[in-house]
Amino acid sequence: MAIVKNIACTLFIAAIVVAATLVPAASAASDKSIEEMDASIKKAFDAVIAAAPASKRSAVESFVLKQKVAATASLNEAAGDKKKVDEIVTAYKTASDAVLAAKPADKYDVFDKTFSEAGHPPTVKAVDALENSFKEAIGDVVAAAPAPQQDEMKALVFQQTVVAANTLAQSAKDKKLFAAVTTAYKVASDAVLAAAPADKYSVMEKTFAEAADVKAA
Repeated sequence: MAIVKNIACTLFIAAIVVAATLVPAASAASDKSIEEMDASIKKAFDAVIAAAPASKRSAVESFVLKQKVAATASLNEAAGDKKKVDEIVTAYKTASDAVLAAKPADKYDVFDKTFSEAGHPPTVKAVDALENSFKEAIGDVVAAAPAPQQDEMKALVFQQTVVAANTLAQSAKDKKLFAAVTTAYKVASDAVLAAAPADKYSVMEKTFAEAADVKAA
């Protein structure tokens, strides 16, 4: 079950990565300050991962990746607004300095707090809000399958997850469409969670197909 949920998490992160890169890059005028910010952030990321216990390192690396994408998306969504870009750069430099100054045992908590405050653009917030219910839904579908069919169900769920991640990534070009798609997948996930065990996959198949076919209002 954990493997299935981890796959979902990985694909959602991939969707965020793609979404972040679909927004126009920040202006060249800010390149130097952004490069300095990137260097500070990299040091902070490396420090957080190095300080993580081996048993938690994978989870920490995933969270670091999310924050890396959030930083990119924050800058991209502020492109063209020099004041906003400068504010974001300053916020991330301050957050990085706080992480580097923290004791090893405190680095993750400081990182979580300061980087979440530094920037969390709508693209990332929307996927974050959806991710947990989506993972629970696909976990429920696999758990509800009879033991002899669980491997087959995992494969079917994986296909649904790939479609969802791709749909999210592609819709990120259009803010209204992205909002509609994330809402549709949240509704679909909730429907799966509410369904009787015997109906979970059929409900997923129907509602997820509808979510993948959503058009902007």
